[in-house]
Amino acid sequence: MTDEPLYPAGSPEALEQYRRMKAEIDVKLGRGKRALIDDVDEWRPEPPPTPADDDPDPPGGEPSEDSLRHDHVMIARLFGKVIRQVPISLPDPCPITPLGKLGRLYFYLDPMGQLVALADAEHGQAHIAGLWSPRINDLNSAFPQFNQQGKFQGFRANYARDAMMSACALKGIFEAHDKVRGRGCWKGDGGELIQHLGDRILVGAVEHKPGEIDGYVYPGRPPMPAPKAGGKADCEEIYRRFKTWNWKRGELDARLLLGQQASTVLSAALKWRPMGFICGGAGTGKSTLQEMVRAMLPGRLLGTVDASEASLRGLLGQDAVGVSFDEIEADATNDRAQQVMKLARTAASGDDAYRSSANQEIRQFTLRSSFLFSAIIPPSMRPQDAQRFAFLLLHELPKTAKLEPLAPARARDMGAGLVGRITEAWPRWQKALDAFVGGLERVGHAQRGAMQFGTLLAAAHVVLHDHDPDETEVAVWCEQLRRSTLLEYENDTPAWLKAWRILMGAQPDVWRSDGSPTVAEVVRKYLALSDGVDAEEARIKLRAQLERTGLAIVRGRADGRHWLAIPPAHQGVAEIFAGSDFQKRGGEGAWFFPLRGAPPCAGGEGVLNVQVVHRLNSQKCALFWLDAQIDLGGGLTPIFQRQVAEDLVEDIEREPGQEG
Repeated sequence: MTDEPLYPAGSPEALEQYRRMKAEIDVKLGRGKRALIDDVDEWRPEPPPTPADDDPDPPGGEPSEDSLRHDHVMIARLFGKVIRQVPISLPDPCPITPLGKLGRLYFYLDPMGQLVALADAEHGQAHIAGLWSPRINDLNSAFPQFNQQGKFQGFRANYARDAMMSACALKGIFEAHDKVRGRGCWKGDGGELIQHLGDRILVGAVEHKPGEIDGYVYPGRPPMPAPKAGGKADCEEIYRRFKTWNWKRGELDARLLLGQQASTVLSAALKWRPMGFICGGAGTGKSTLQEMVRAMLPGRLLGTVDASEASLRGLLGQDAVGVSFDEIEADATNDRAQQVMKLARTAASGDDAYRSSANQEIRQFTLRSSFLFSAIIPPSMRPQDAQRFAFLLLHELPKTAKLEPLAPARARDMGAGLVGRITEAWPRWQKALDAFVGGLERVGHAQRGAMQFGTLLAAAHVVLHDHDPDETEVAVWCEQLRRSTLLEYENDTPAWLKAWRILMGAQPDVWRSDGSPTVAEVVRKYLALSDGVDAEEARIKLRAQLERTGLAIVRGRADGRHWLAIPPAHQGVAEIFAGSDFQKRGGEGAWFFPLRGAPPCAGGEGVLNVQVVHRLNSQKCALFWLDAQIDLGGGLTPIFQRQVAEDLVEDIEREPGQEG
């Protein structure tokens, strides 16, 4: 286009102008398409005049084209045709928030702050309208569509689609599991506490709407009850009620449960989320206790008596809320309970988990929830799983005892006070945690145990007291949780020792004709033989018996020590470990590497030696000194008893978890 005036048709000036423009076009056509594109003139219409106050658009009328028109680009006339291009950009401000894309998925926050993921093929008329709802008028204004008569026809879906997808692409790659934070408490990059209450976000004392905050997305979710200021009295009331149950360790168990509930509120803000497991038979009130804690923390504690691991993952999503799981009993297969326990173990540390969908797409999950289980008979679990729990044992309530009724409204009010109290105490949290973790390390706990019980004690302390814990308070509570006295650690033995004990207690099938003795019995019989011809014949038979199952007793050439040789691969040894964590699944047996972790022999100490044993197909075997002694925390203990004496126990019955 040019700025030359338009002359009357047929006039000499118009003819001259036409010849000049035609000559210019002929030159450009000779130069090719690039010349036409370079010669584009931008044109923007003048903004429409503001309608007079006394002449508003009629209510419910259709908007005019001028009021909806976007800026556009006019391309020079070519053979009498005008090409118009509408810019693909979202309005500012925009009711929806583009977040980014991942593969063929595009992520948005809708006008209500909810997280929505649309595939590229899901950007049609209905999907776009649903995303913008209830702000459809803004969508119509941003991307208007008119028919040839100039009548308004709604929004142009292809323009809206291009603008939305381009905006997401410009934001970059979006990983929901890294960037999305659901309901619950989170820790900001500056150490501040961030509370996602569903319909609003509290960063310290500053309130925000759901959306993007400091690089993270806090989507809109169903609202949770707001924290209640000054909740110390409520926490004291909760503590008093917890103590009315008949706990095995009395006030200590009630205090640990209070800490578990307070730490459930903090969830994702914590480095470690401690789990609780309430054990008790019928008549102990464990289900009533679960009902109480669920009533206190609606929205923050999801309750169930029957849920699979997959359903819990889907239910929690990106929320950092707790789970109350009643009646998770041991059963014949134990498979589902084991999977739920594995999920809780992952949530305790906040590790990532991966699953593959039916179309081979990998999904990543990061759970940051605290779990509170209860059962009459807890499911079987490995020691590393048991050590993630605080086991709280309930005795039957006395017949004269009666639990206080609790109205739902009062339970919610106390829970709001607990939430307010623990969140207000956040500035004091780290100092209290460090004090109790240090105290627990001084009574024998390693890092995991110190974090597990230290978090519980610190949470209980900050909601009950306004001061930082002093040395006396720390010592009083930590002494009651000395590691050597805890049920959670009774079976905490090194992997090599577990494998050794399985081996020594095994009754190999090939020995059934010999009366099915254990490996320990055969070894003991061999070592008990004295010198002589008859003894040598018996010794040869016992050696052959051991070798049939892949084992051998060897003796040191210089010091005369007796060793039991265990090869890395043998069918007989594989049958001994079948069904255990050390079973063979191709290659060398899984028992061999743990056995190699035994303390090496040096002088008169240690357990392990590694040498080639020719009687076992010249394999390099793990050799265990049969007279070795190890320190298991209560003095030196032999790994093998040459002579079995009668076991003596204390006259006073000792329950698990007590010293004696």
